[in-house]
Amino acid sequence: MNNTILVVDDSPSVRQLLATHLEMNEYQVLEVEDGLSALELLNSHLPAVIILDWMMPGMEGPEVAVRIRESQNNQASYIIMLTARDSSKDQVQGLRTGVDLYVTKPFDPEVLMVQVEKGVKEFGKRCQALELARISQTDALTGLFNRRFFDEAIQLEMERADRYNRPLSFIMVDLDHFKQVNDTYGHPVGDQVLRELAQVLRQSVRKSDMVFRYGGEEFAILLPEATLEGVTSLGEKVRQAIENHQFAGVGHKTASLGATVLASGDTVETLIQRADAALYSAKRNGRNQVVCQVT
Repeated sequence: MNNTILVVDDSPSVRQLLATHLEMNEYQVLEVEDGLSALELLNSHLPAVIILDWMMPGMEGPEVAVRIRESQNNQASYIIMLTARDSSKDQVQGLRTGVDLYVTKPFDPEVLMVQVEKGVKEFGKRCQALELARISQTDALTGLFNRRFFDEAIQLEMERADRYNRPLSFIMVDLDHFKQVNDTYGHPVGDQVLRELAQVLRQSVRKSDMVFRYGGEEFAILLPEATLEGVTSLGEKVRQAIENHQFAGVGHKTASLGATVLASGDTVETLIQRADAALYSAKRNGRNQVVCQVT
């Protein structure tokens, strides 16, 4: 069972008090003093419970909570906001950010430990539910996200990019002459090629990127925070990785890639259409290349 608790508070005395009581109850404690540090730590850790202060330098608790809930990696964590702000208006605002429990200072440590225990149990239930959801979002052949989840994820990522005025890029990948593989070697070999291609894609992208099986031999990659320069560079990295891979029973294969970046006024349809047009250009111009189309 995950018994890790993340304490996010700019007060050393509060962190020490919480850590003391948590460790007495046999929890593993992680501590950071501000919201930005918390978000960075959450890239590599999945705490069962996050105890989050409101007023901190750099980024305040409510915004941290929103960022956590938007992340694909930390949706199960139970968030307790622990703050001196005790008005009803503050409580409503805090809870609307995705916080599970709002506790005001001063607080009773023993009562809080009971609330943490409940939070750990709730985290376990959420993990089970998310695992069932993950299965429904996964392509059975490749283990990548499936088309159904792609339709949800691209909408969410576009909304996030628009809300925070952040870049978002998109790549479509198509394995060149894949039909010849099935015709020459049979579908079982073709399936193995697709599984290997999926692994190559996973290994080539950044941790924050999402890779999907779009359909057949077509794959899609969503790249949050990637600019035109970034998507062009990563697209070329993916192309080279595919070209250099030795596919079992088949040898070397190549792929064509169409890339684009989110532009003002884009819809899901226009973003996909632009990437698809870029992919078509890559194939028409000789395959085994990356074409980026921005308008």
